Amino acid sequence: MDDLLIIDNDYNRLLNGCKKIVERINNLDLEINEKTQIFDIKRGFSFLGYTYKIKNNKLIINVNNQTMRRIRKHLKRVNYNRNSLISYKGFFQRTTNYNKIKNEYNYKS
Repeated sequence: MDDLLIIDNDYNRLLNGCKKIVERINNLDLEINEKTQIFDIKRGFSFLGYTYKIKNNKLIINVNNQTMRRIRKHLKRVNYNRNSLISYKGFFQRTTNYNKIKNEYNYKS
């Protein structure tokens, strides 16, 4: 596992935690890549193909645009292969707009 997400409402605690993680990883002769950042969840961020955002005190989870383009391209190439659809259904179920996507690809619930 090399992807990590830490959520906290205290920016300074996140900053200090990030510094400690970087130090620990550097001690193992490893490096943190340039994508490492601290985000304000109200502004939104992407992680593992999803985009997360808080809107009206509610967490909104969508498939990010780049991932959606990749999935559509793949599905066209495999002509909506049943196994591919089942696999993507599991991925899409975590999103807030699952019903819209379900209708687009004719999933059975």
